[in-house]
Amino acid sequence: MTGPDDQEPRFLADDMVGKLARWLRIMGLDVAPAGRVDDNSLMRRALDEDCVLLTRHARLLEQITAKDLKPRRAELKWIVLESPHLLPQIAQILQVTGIQVDTGRFFTRCLICNSLLEPASREDVAGEVPEFTYSIQDQYSRCRNCNKVFWKGTHTDRILKRLTQLQL
Repeated sequence: MTGPDDQEPRFLADDMVGKLARWLRIMGLDVAPAGRVDDNSLMRRALDEDCVLLTRHARLLEQITAKDLKPRRAELKWIVLESPHLLPQIAQILQVTGIQVDTGRFFTRCLICNSLLEPASREDVAGEVPEFTYSIQDQYSRCRNCNKVFWKGTHTDRILKRLTQLQL
């Protein structure tokens, strides 16, 4: 996936759009979770880390009270999501940013912490995945940060089917 200048945008998702953040990570986008923080901290992090803030909070800028942030409000890159529904939100982000989807990047990020996944051998995950899964799966990935193990199960097809509704 690339943006208009071949630079992939980084995103920061506020707590209101956690489900969207997970789906964007499924697509391989860099979407950091903001966690439960106040509006000033949220904006400060987006500015300091040069991220596009994803939110449903249209009046966010009006609620900034920190003196050091008021002069920087115009620097904030943000997308106020218009729809409460997942697929229109994804479509809005793709349209606004000009990101071109690369299905080869799907399932390359941790859905929990956003770190990149790396291949893990079957032997490396023994005892960490359900026994039935271990008996039928050969390919696994592990998060380099939180160590969560991932594999392509039946849910993968359902996810891909839902994403094709976007006509990627």
